[in-house]
Amino acid sequence: MSPVDDSSNADIQVRVQHAATLSAAERAAVHRVFEASYKQPNHEYLDRSIDRIGMLAIAFEASGDAVGYAISRAHWMELPGFDAPQLVVLHGMRCVRPAFRHRGISGFVNRAVSDAMREEIAEIGRP
Repeated sequence: MSPVDDSSNADIQVRVQHAATLSAAERAAVHRVFEASYKQPNHEYLDRSIDRIGMLAIAFEASGDAVGYAISRAHWMELPGFDAPQLVVLHGMRCVRPAFRHRGISGFVNRAVSDAMREEIAEIGRP
């Protein structure tokens, strides 16, 4: 985990990982944020989004509770009408627990997952 660089959020840590590496406890933490953000949360939809898109940034407070997350992933894909593979970025949900809104948490998780996608794309060796 890397600390957030805003002094008002010094107690927040952001971790990026692939869906396949999520522990049951981490997945449950994401579900708790989801429940706090929606009146009728559809947990099956959340799990499908996590597993299909495949990369998450999760913000944790010092106590270890999740306060927000972002789901995104970039893939190189063969698309009709193009001679070469194209970079396709898939963005899923971003949620922040109500008590942590308006503190920039959404931006932190978004930047963290975007940075991780850029690193993966560079590793593949495509332009």
